[in-house]
Amino acid sequence: VRVALLLTNVTSVDETWTSMHLAAAALRAGHELCVLEPMDFEINRQGRLVARVWATDEPPVSVQALTLALTTQRLARRHIEFSTVDQLLMRVNPLTPTSEQFCLLAKEQGVRVLNDPAGTALTRAKAWLASLPEDVPRPRTVVTGSRAEARSFLESSGVTVVVKPTAGSGGRDVTLVPAGRRDILERALS
Repeated sequence: VRVALLLTNVTSVDETWTSMHLAAAALRAGHELCVLEPMDFEINRQGRLVARVWATDEPPVSVQALTLALTTQRLARRHIEFSTVDQLLMRVNPLTPTSEQFCLLAKEQGVRVLNDPAGTALTRAKAWLASLPEDVPRPRTVVTGSRAEARSFLESSGVTVVVKPTAGSGGRDVTLVPAGRRDILERALS
């Protein structure tokens, strides 16, 4: 199986990232792995979707070795026709319209896209959780840009509240605010 891994930037990956562990697991399972960034997609003169990829012809033996090979760009570079890819694992953040469009084109060509771009577009905003029907279990949620509403939510909850920035990801700037700790909420909202 040929697996393509789409990353935001190969030089910034870290061996602790889930993406690197998934890639190493695919190699250990005997799959062919190629890695690319959003700028590596092309539509060639014949109108076909192609990509310039880092190829793992001689697969690194560990997550650490794979990470080093990517961050130092030591893997072979080559062009592939994207219709030869069996699965595309989309691991880009943020999901740009260009990345989304190329992933949709790959899907149209029969490539199985994991982290489906259409589903990701629908669910990437924090507001999506609040839009679920009431019968779907979830924590009490408010999505707001209003400090007054955030304060009111904390005061009425009576429990620890999780504050997440609307544009953040990867756990950055997430704050646990104990019940009644308006001072911590104010710092989180700054």
